[in-house]
Amino acid sequence: MREGSLVSGVSLYVHLIDQLQWGLIKAADAYLYADLLHKQMGMDGLGLNKLSLEPVDFLITELTQGLAELTRKTLEPIHGSSHTESEQ
Repeated sequence: MREGSLVSGVSLYVHLIDQLQWGLIKAADAYLYADLLHKQMGMDGLGLNKLSLEPVDFLITELTQGLAELTRKTLEPIHGSSHTESEQ
């Protein structure tokens, strides 16, 4: 994914969280569109098994975990997947 597309996707995702916090959209709608954004940005879909969190906390957690995983996938070909933290 191009960097500009990722910035746009994250911006839309944060706006979705903001709308949810203000009560402008329902959690179910936020989950639906957040899942689509995750997939569009090259991340796995939402981990809906974690719905015990409050909706805003859930979406923030999913975004940060998704971005961390996307970063790992992006850096893996550069640094190789055989290295562990203790080897570096």
